[in-house]
Amino acid sequence: MHVSRERRPSHSHEQSTHALIFVVLVALILLLLMALAPRSAGAHVRARVIASFEPGGQFPEGLARLHDGRLAVSVTTWGPTTDAPSTGQVWAIDRKGHRTAMTPILSLGGGLLTGIAVDRHGDVYVGHATYDATTVPGVFVIANGRASRLADLPVGSFPNGLAVRGHDVYVSDSALGVIWRLSRQRPPVVVVRDELLAPSPNGIGANGIALHDGVLDVAVSDAGRVVRIPFWHGRSGTPRVLAEDPRMAGADGILVGRHGTLYVTSDTNDSIVRVGEHGHVRTVARGRDGLLYPTSLVWSGRGERSPFYVLNGDFLARGTPTLIELWR
Repeated sequence: MHVSRERRPSHSHEQSTHALIFVVLVALILLLLMALAPRSAGAHVRARVIASFEPGGQFPEGLARLHDGRLAVSVTTWGPTTDAPSTGQVWAIDRKGHRTAMTPILSLGGGLLTGIAVDRHGDVYVGHATYDATTVPGVFVIANGRASRLADLPVGSFPNGLAVRGHDVYVSDSALGVIWRLSRQRPPVVVVRDELLAPSPNGIGANGIALHDGVLDVAVSDAGRVVRIPFWHGRSGTPRVLAEDPRMAGADGILVGRHGTLYVTSDTNDSIVRVGEHGHVRTVARGRDGLLYPTSLVWSGRGERSPFYVLNGDFLARGTPTLIELWR
């Protein structure tokens, strides 16, 4: 009879082996659960200040990427008193914080510069909203270093968020709760009017807007709401609520990620939230991560894996308004 030279494992050795396998499996399961668990806001978030603005004296609001990679920023300089007129400028700012004025100083009366957008030719559009009945609101266009008026809007309107498609500029109206279409060839026309976009009394309704994938998404500040509107060739369908959540109170800027995912700044909460394609809301950054009344955001690179550029407007003058780069 042939007997193997290998010693047969003892019963105790088998138990040790089984115990070791069990421990390894448990560790792997725990690691998998940790990887799949949603990260809390502030986890691995860091910020770098690119540029600062005058505390209490300036309000940066609109942010857009220029074709050369710099950022276009709309900045309002408040008058020395609440009754004094404001002025504004649009600046081009690079990643190192170097600034170049894109416009002369604009007289804004009792108003401010708001959202900003860039067309395929590199022309820049910026909203001019007003708080009084003597200053006419509207939209400026900046081309070849000159600023001119693209269109005036009715007194009482409040142009805020901007988006460009072809030759048309779409503008949210935070006071009237509508979306305007402006162009160089035609007078302004309302293309969307719905109660879902309306403000509370003396509040802010439709704000940041984004056109993508056959829809128009609108952040509604007072309601903490995102409204999704089917939108093809300048024609709109029936608006519906994509998401509504207290974490989006003061919803301001809006940015499109992959698969219809949105990122929305909540100026009231000093935060940025992620809105999934089915309306799930999750906070991804907070005040402790460097946010202070964030108004607008854009990608610093190509898509959702890159950091954000974020404008901290600090409208309530609690610190220093800044332009930051935010990793998460």
